[in-house]
Amino acid sequence: MSAAGKQSVVMDDGGYVLPVVLRDLPGQASHFTGLVEQTTSGIRKVDGFELPLPLFSVAESDMKGMIESYGIADSAVRNTLQLLPDEKFEGQAALVLGFGRIGHEVARVLESRRMRVAVFDSDITRLVAAHEEGFLTGRSLEALVEAHRPRLVVGCVGARSFGLAQARLLPPRSFLVSTTSRNYEFGLDELREGSITVTDRGVLGTSYQLADGPDVLVLGHGMPINFHYAESLSNRYVDLVLAGLAVGAVALAGGDARLQPGHNLAATNQLLAESGIVDDYYRLYGPAAGSGRG
Repeated sequence: MSAAGKQSVVMDDGGYVLPVVLRDLPGQASHFTGLVEQTTSGIRKVDGFELPLPLFSVAESDMKGMIESYGIADSAVRNTLQLLPDEKFEGQAALVLGFGRIGHEVARVLESRRMRVAVFDSDITRLVAAHEEGFLTGRSLEALVEAHRPRLVVGCVGARSFGLAQARLLPPRSFLVSTTSRNYEFGLDELREGSITVTDRGVLGTSYQLADGPDVLVLGHGMPINFHYAESLSNRYVDLVLAGLAVGAVALAGGDARLQPGHNLAATNQLLAESGIVDDYYRLYGPAAGSGRG
C-alpha cells in the first residue's frame, strides 16, 4: 500500500493496532488515514496518546450507546443467571461498578430482577445520576461494599475497578462478573496472591478462597460475561454497529473535512445520523415494522 502511495484505515475492536503503532512504530503512523474503533476498551487504550490522525468513535456514539447498551446488559445478566441456575438472587444485594451507558442498563435490569442494587462511579456526575434514580450510592467504594454487602458485583467501568481490598469486604459465596472487553475489570493477580486456594472451575470461572476473607467466584475467569460461551447480541443488534463501522471507514477514506486528527465524537454522531442507517433500523424495527417504509 505504501509503495503505491496509498493509506489504510484501521477498523479496530479493542485497540489492538494503533496503540502499538504509536508506541513502537511512531514513524509508521502516517501510513494510516484514520481509526474506527467500536469498543470502549479500545478508546481507553488510545486515550494516553496524542493522536496524529482522526478517531471515528463508534464506541462512544449516541447510536451505539442508546440502542446497543440494553442488549449488552440484558445478555450479561441472562448469562450470569444461566451459569448459576441454583442461586437465588431475588432480594439479594448487587453492586454495579460504573454508571455509564452499559452500567446504567445493568443496574436497571438487576433491579427488574428484584435485586437490591447499589452503584459506584468515581465520576460525581454519574454518581448523582445513580442516586437520583433511586440506587444506593456512596463516595467510598470500600464503605459502600462494607455497608451493602453485595453477593453479586458487576463491573462495567472498562478498566480496573475492583481488587483484593474490596473483595475482602464481600459476604461469603460472592460473585464477580465483568462486561468489559478482555479481563481488565478485576485485580485477578491480587486475588490470586491473596488466596489460600485458587480453583479453575472450567466454564463457570475461577474460585478464590481469600486468606482473610470470603470465597469469591469470578465468573468466566473475568472475561466479558455477555460473550462467555454465548452470542453477546443478536445479529440484528450487531448489524447496526457494523454498518456504523463502515460509515466511519468510508468517511475517513473519503477525507471528510469534519474528521480531524484527534477525537471526533461530535463529527462521528453527525456522520452516523446523516448516513441514514438508524432511519433504516427504525423502519425495520420501529412501530411500523414489517409494513414497508411507511
